[in-house]
Amino acid sequence: MNNRLKFAALACAISIALSGCSQSTSTTAVATVQSQQTQQVNTYNAKTFFDTTAIMGSSFSPSGDKVLVSSDESGIYSLYEVDATTGDKTRLTNFADSTYPVRYFPHDERVLFTKDSGGNERFHVYVRELDGTTKDLTPGDETRARFAGFTQDGSQFFITSNQRDAKFMDLYRVDSKTYKITPVYQNTLGLDVGAISPDGRYIALSKNNTNKDSDTFILDTYKKTLKPQLISKHDTPAQYGPETFSADSKSLYYSTDAKGEFSQVWRYDLASGEHSPALKDDWDVSFIYFSKSGRYQVSGVNADANTKVTVIDTQTGKEIAMPQLPAGNLRGVNFSANEKRFYHSRNCHGY
Repeated sequence: MNNRLKFAALACAISIALSGCSQSTSTTAVATVQSQQTQQVNTYNAKTFFDTTAIMGSSFSPSGDKVLVSSDESGIYSLYEVDATTGDKTRLTNFADSTYPVRYFPHDERVLFTKDSGGNERFHVYVRELDGTTKDLTPGDETRARFAGFTQDGSQFFITSNQRDAKFMDLYRVDSKTYKITPVYQNTLGLDVGAISPDGRYIALSKNNTNKDSDTFILDTYKKTLKPQLISKHDTPAQYGPETFSADSKSLYYSTDAKGEFSQVWRYDLASGEHSPALKDDWDVSFIYFSKSGRYQVSGVNADANTKVTVIDTQTGKEIAMPQLPAGNLRGVNFSANEKRFYHSRNCHGY
C-alpha cells in the first residue's frame, strides 16, 4: 500500500485552522454528507480491507505543529508523530506490545502513553522523554492504571491506579517534572473518576447502581474530610454521569436521562449547588467538553445511530461550520493549545 493510501485513514482527521473557518448555524453540509452516505454503498475486495490502516489519538504538540497518534500499519499499534501541515509521520515507539497514545505534555514534547504486557490487559501509564527513553510511571505485575488529566497550568497530572487494592482504583497526583506520585483520594466506595476540574480542586465521581440507575458525586479536595457529596438525588431509576468541568472550574456538566425522553446535559454550580439545563436535543446527547480556554464547546448527539458533532464558539454563540468531509462518522474534536487548529477523527469509508 503506497504512502498516500496509508495516510487515507488519517486524512479523516484533518487539522483545520479555526481562524479560516466561517461561523454558521447551518448544518446543510453535514446533512448533504449524511444523505450521500444513505444513497451510496461501496464494496471492497479482501486486499483493500486488509490493507486498511487504523489510526487513533489526536493530541497536539504544545506548538500545534504535530499530532500524536497510534497506527497499526506495522502490524501492531505504535506511536507516531504526524506533521500537521505535511502529514509526514515519525515513529516514536517500537514495542512488541501495542502502544496507545495519551497526549503530549502541555509545555514540551514529552509524551504520555499506555500499554499492557503480553496482552494481560493490565495497562500502565508511561512517559517517553525528549531523548526517546521511556519510563513506566505505574510499575507492578498486578497494577492497572489510567491517565485522568492535567491541571490547567500543566504542573501536575492525575492517574488512577489499583496499586493499593486490586479491587479499587485510587486517585493520585503526579508532578510533571519529578514524577513524584501523591495520593489524592482513597477509593473505598467503588466510585469511578469521571472528571477533574482544571484547577485540580474538584473531582467528579460516579457510581453505577444498576444498568438503569447511576449517581454523580463531587469531591472537594480542599476540605479536610475527603467525603464525596452526592449531587444527583432522585427517587426513580435514572442515569447521572459526569461529563466535564467548565474552564473556570466553577461548574460541572453532567448527563442525565431523568429530565425527558432523551439524555440531556445539565450544569451544576459548585458554589451555589444550583442545577440548570445546559444542552438538550431531539436525540440523546452523548458528550460535551470545552477547549482549554473554554471558548469552544464540543458536543455530540447520537442521531439515529450516527454521531453528530457540533462546535460552538461560546463568545458569539455561533456554530463553527465544518468543511466538506470524507464519508464517515465524526467521533470527536481536539484543539491545539492556541485553539487556532482542531483535529477531528472519523470512522471512515469510501476512499
